[in-house]
Amino acid sequence: MFRFNVAFNNVFTPKNKKIVVGYGGGPYYTSMEEITIHKIHNAQAYRFAAQLDLKKVAKDLNLLYAYGHFDGKENGVAVEYEENDIVLSYQFYKQLDLEITYADIKDNKQSGSANKGFDRVLARMNYFF
Repeated sequence: MFRFNVAFNNVFTPKNKKIVVGYGGGPYYTSMEEITIHKIHNAQAYRFAAQLDLKKVAKDLNLLYAYGHFDGKENGVAVEYEENDIVLSYQFYKQLDLEITYADIKDNKQSGSANKGFDRVLARMNYFF
């Protein structure tokens, strides 16, 4: 009914080298809805997540909360990102589900800049063949 997970990445990259995550975010357990270690040199990232299976409310309803913290350098400039995600998912049938995601992204190193982060809401319905 309840799951909790913790993940940590510590990346050492040679000068002017970047991690390539490919399409889909890469194989990193610290990846969040928006932020991952892509483009961050010598990145340190950690993620905490808790998931609640809400079977008492509805058979296939799940709620997930995740917090991620990322720091390192991007193009020689120190960066620090924080992200909070809330994901509500419901599986109607084996082939059909609905997922609603809220992501709150903070850019902690952009002092003096208007870009301190953003919020994003995404709703998607998936059909599996």
